[in-house]
Amino acid sequence: MTDPRTFGPFVHTLNKGGLREIVTSGKLRGTPASNHLANDHLAVRAYAGSFEHQKRNKNWSGRISRHIEFVSHVAPRPGLPPGYAEWTDEQLIDGHLRIQILRVLDGEGSIVTP
Repeated sequence: MTDPRTFGPFVHTLNKGGLREIVTSGKLRGTPASNHLANDHLAVRAYAGSFEHQKRNKNWSGRISRHIEFVSHVAPRPGLPPGYAEWTDEQLIDGHLRIQILRVLDGEGSIVTP
């Protein structure tokens, strides 16, 4: 299940808060998709690539949004469209993905202190 290599970077955008807990624990909790187009199984979802790479592709702006750039020792599941990463329930430990946080940023790319 785990690999000595690291995979990433990935960017997880916070939709439901919990930044302080994520930073303290070093884990992202699997949740059902917040997007009505995705399935609703428990998973950790992120964008593949650095914040700067993804910002060019998304409409991220403003100082309110929060984005966690991280790496993981668990490879995301295969078969997703380019730019997307997902870790499903069988890849999670007690419903969580252990991560190594690289940076926490707002939508403008400024470092955020949790």
